[in-house]
Amino acid sequence: MALTREQTDLLRRLGLPTDFRDLTDEQYFAVDDKVSEEMLLHGLNEAGDGLNEYGELCCSVIVSLPDD
Repeated sequence: MALTREQTDLLRRLGLPTDFRDLTDEQYFAVDDKVSEEMLLHGLNEAGDGLNEYGELCCSVIVSLPDD
């Protein structure tokens, strides 16, 4: 699955790889950990019961990680 420009921009801002092909386990977990942390710190809506737009972007990156 190809990443969107917004997803790629987010990964670049976080200093993470933007190509998910041939990720090492270490790279995979670094992306998952950093983006999950970013979502928890900055991606919750004001009520705290869901995601804001930034959180939805973070979630979309996590979902794009390969399953195998």
